[in-house]
Amino acid sequence: MKEEKTLKLLAIQEGMRVLQEKERLYSEKLIELRETLEAVKNIGNAGDEVFIPLGSGNFVRGSLKDTEKILVGLGAGVAALRTREDAEKILEKRINELEKALEELSSQMERLASEFEKTQKEE
Repeated sequence: MKEEKTLKLLAIQEGMRVLQEKERLYSEKLIELRETLEAVKNIGNAGDEVFIPLGSGNFVRGSLKDTEKILVGLGAGVAALRTREDAEKILEKRINELEKALEELSSQMERLASEFEKTQKEE
């Protein structure tokens, strides 16, 4: 009986670890999406000078050509031109979906924590 309890506790701990890792990844993505939404809202006007990131902290100076059309990632490596307004709506929808997913993860972790406590108290 003790071995079964130990195995169950280990399984619950592993489940918690997996959920915590998902929560970390979702939280990072949520921060990224919020920053992207802010950038889209504050992008500036055509002709404005900007620094364009090349990666590894390197930039090139450039100017904005068209700020009304934004290339939006749609998933699976597919992107499409969308109006700034549509891009904002897409980002807001993704933010809402991620917030809901984080709430669900939190509920799942609470259930597992409760199950862990219950299992620990079992004789």
